Amino acid sequence: MVQRLYYDVPHCDYYVFAFQRERLPPIFLKLDFHQDAWGINRYRLQTATLLEGRRRYKCFYIPAPAQEAAYLTLKRIQKGLITPDLSERLHQLYAEAPEAVQLLLQKPFRGGDAQFICNLIRDNRWDLFRSEIPRLRSRLKRALFRQPIRLVGYSFYQTLRVLKRGLLPTGVWVVLLAPDGGGKTVVGDEVVRWAGGAFRRTARFHWRPGLLPPIRRLMGQGARMKAEEYSRPHRAAPHHFLVSTLRFLYYTADFILGYALKLRWLKSKAPSL
Repeated sequence: MVQRLYYDVPHCDYYVFAFQRERLPPIFLKLDFHQDAWGINRYRLQTATLLEGRRRYKCFYIPAPAQEAAYLTLKRIQKGLITPDLSERLHQLYAEAPEAVQLLLQKPFRGGDAQFICNLIRDNRWDLFRSEIPRLRSRLKRALFRQPIRLVGYSFYQTLRVLKRGLLPTGVWVVLLAPDGGGKTVVGDEVVRWAGGAFRRTARFHWRPGLLPPIRRLMGQGARMKAEEYSRPHRAAPHHFLVSTLRFLYYTADFILGYALKLRWLKSKAPSL
């Protein structure tokens, strides 16, 4: 096991397992474990509800069509993204159990929203569905406030999650130091190829975090140096001692503030390399 990510509800974790191969990058297996007996997750469905009517498929159990359709619908509303493949899948699942899907969607939604969503899925009106996502997401968030006990539980575990992410970031920061032409880019590519699968995202920074703008831009000289300036850095005359000191302090501030406000945030937000 090379990675474990805590979600905002108890007993819900994201694991990454690595299987080593000789002279080849490892194979990464990513698993979600969901056990929310209280239903305080952002989709407002308890684990027991999701397991009702489950079916056996080969060596596993899979959700019933209605449970899968309701869960995917609520998840897509929260994330704000409906892909063509997912829309086709939702349409197929809804056709298998339309009444059961509507009953499940009536748990978090009040009024006619559940029926409205079902009609959109049934009629394949995905453009209208996408346009309604902000409103439906707002309704879904407000559903938690109608259940004070669940709201307290959700707030507690959300706070606990933020503290864990801040104190124990799940990301890794790798620094490569070498002179020009020393192979930093090649090594960086290999690090991503071999270890990138253990993380949800990767980010690269050249020299410094870049929280503060380049000095050249502040002086009106453009943000980038010319190619000949990179290849012959000592061709220009040296700066005055005072100018060099100010540049050193400026870049030091960028390293310190950039790590605290930018890089550490990336490490804490999600497993990042």
